[in-house]
Amino acid sequence: MLTGSQRNARLYHRRLDAGLCPRCGGEPEDWRRTCAKCLAYQAANRGPRNVDPAVQRSYMAELRRKRLAAGLCARCNRPAIDGLTTCQEHREAQGRHSREYKERRGVLRLVSSGITG
Repeated sequence: MLTGSQRNARLYHRRLDAGLCPRCGGEPEDWRRTCAKCLAYQAANRGPRNVDPAVQRSYMAELRRKRLAAGLCARCNRPAIDGLTTCQEHREAQGRHSREYKERRGVLRLVSSGITG
């Protein structure tokens, strides 16, 4: 059985091979892969490009503030866990990352063996 991402990848390539827009299956714009509707959507939701890093940081900080104010995950647009700033998926990913980092640094081995500090 295929996962959702595998099905999406298969559909994407099937549409490309048929000469259709890979996002919606519509007629692509002249020499491009995607149709005019999808191009406009992508441009409207892309955010600033080729900008000063300070401007990009302030843009991302504002986007994070808006998401948190709306009760959404700070990293994506899914609902955040009550009282937290991330959704379940990003919370689990951060936990994995933290454990892997501590294991690489040897912190977990020391704590689990009773040695601290």
